[in-house]
Amino acid sequence: MPTTSKSPSDAKGLYGDFTIAILSYNRGGYLLNCVDSCLRNMPGCAVRIYDDQSDDPATAGALKIARDRGCEVISSETVLDKERHGGLYANMQRALADCDSPYLVYLQDDTQILRRVDGPTIALIAETFTDADVAFIRSQFFKQMDMHRFRAHFPEQIRGDILEPIGRYRDCDIDHAYCDIMIADARKLKAAGWMFRPNERANQILARSLFKFMPYLRHPFVFYCPEVPSYRDRKLYLASRIVQKSRNGRIVRLNDLDGDRLEAFLNRPQSEFPIAEDWLTADLPDVIRPFVFQDYSRTRWLTVLYKVESRLWRMWKPFRRLMRR
Repeated sequence: MPTTSKSPSDAKGLYGDFTIAILSYNRGGYLLNCVDSCLRNMPGCAVRIYDDQSDDPATAGALKIARDRGCEVISSETVLDKERHGGLYANMQRALADCDSPYLVYLQDDTQILRRVDGPTIALIAETFTDADVAFIRSQFFKQMDMHRFRAHFPEQIRGDILEPIGRYRDCDIDHAYCDIMIADARKLKAAGWMFRPNERANQILARSLFKFMPYLRHPFVFYCPEVPSYRDRKLYLASRIVQKSRNGRIVRLNDLDGDRLEAFLNRPQSEFPIAEDWLTADLPDVIRPFVFQDYSRTRWLTVLYKVESRLWRMWKPFRRLMRR
């Protein structure tokens, strides 16, 4: 797939059919990294940040910087404390309701856009969405940890620039129906009365009931930053705090694909899957490979510490609510 270039004056027209929605909570440095990647690789595209009532000063400062850079910032009206993911899916629903463009690129603050989203990529997305049964396109690289099970879900010979899972689409594994990081056809979702469910699996089940499989871009442009602070139940556990202290608050950024590296990626053999670890590098030298995506997953003892604290918190949480009454 050849690359194309556009002058700055063409940028707004190139991305006029897209809105980017970034879901944010208490990771200000990662949020600005995500915003910068959007402004760099989809310049002129509308960017909206849906913040889940972040309460740390660094994120408040990051939201102000993002607003100054032209992003719209929307704060949650309520905090869904009972949900493990806070207000994530309520904010995704609000982003859909707000969207006035045909396509909605869903990102989270710990992801970034890793290459210029060029004319051929945009044309491919628009063409793929002409299928009335396609409402989601997966925009992210494959994780190496998933390939032991995902590789068998696709044909041995990949044809074209869209990857389609094997089998009748109603019988495909629900992993291939929906994921939280994706491109959505906002018009189809609104027409279907789509309402986000409170977890990814429930959304996968809903998506499979309404649409067919989720096509995958053979040349994706989004991925997760590895080893990020992991919030659960709207709190940062001790294991994550230990890692962040050891790094003096430095965040892990991924390096953009550009130049010869991008050309090699776009022109790789047709049979090669777009696996993140094959093509992406981080800007800190001590990042674990294959990538892990929670900072506490760096070592076994930190993982155990996280699990113990998480279990204790869940046991304590009901009593805490009773004490508040």
